Amino acid sequence: MPRLSSCIAAAGVAAAALAVGVPAVAGARPDGTAVKAMPSKSYGTILETSTGRALYLLTADSTKKLACQHSCISVWHPLLTRGKPVGRKGLDSKLLGTVKRGGARQVTYHGHPLYTYVGDTAAGQANGEGIASFGGTWYVVGTKGAAVTAALKSSTAGSTSGSTSGGGW
Repeated sequence: MPRLSSCIAAAGVAAAALAVGVPAVAGARPDGTAVKAMPSKSYGTILETSTGRALYLLTADSTKKLACQHSCISVWHPLLTRGKPVGRKGLDSKLLGTVKRGGARQVTYHGHPLYTYVGDTAAGQANGEGIASFGGTWYVVGTKGAAVTAALKSSTAGSTSGSTSGGGW
């Protein structure tokens, strides 16, 4: 029965998200969405969802004003929770929080609202890194809560593109 109640509660999160125009996000749980830290070959240790999806911040966002609205949330999915977010594996749980987004709660880390990117189609990808859109720039989030604005030097050796948009781990 606990599994059934979790499924029903997860459906409630999805329904609440759709009611305010926010797409449902994998990992949104009634008992608190889990966030963890994982090493990345390209960006050092970054935040990700419990399913391995990279988490991003938007430089134009704050807990007072969410710049990512309307068409933005169809590309950058807010990380939603019903309960208190849960920090796992290498994360400072004291930096986790939430901000109200319509009738839902969006997970924050060190005051930054967190998002997943629709262009990351599998665990371990960070294809949204460095994309400038929706009034700011999108970056993966490091364990101290800051934007990771540059790839590690070892991951750029031999690269001729010079691009900072996109990339995997």
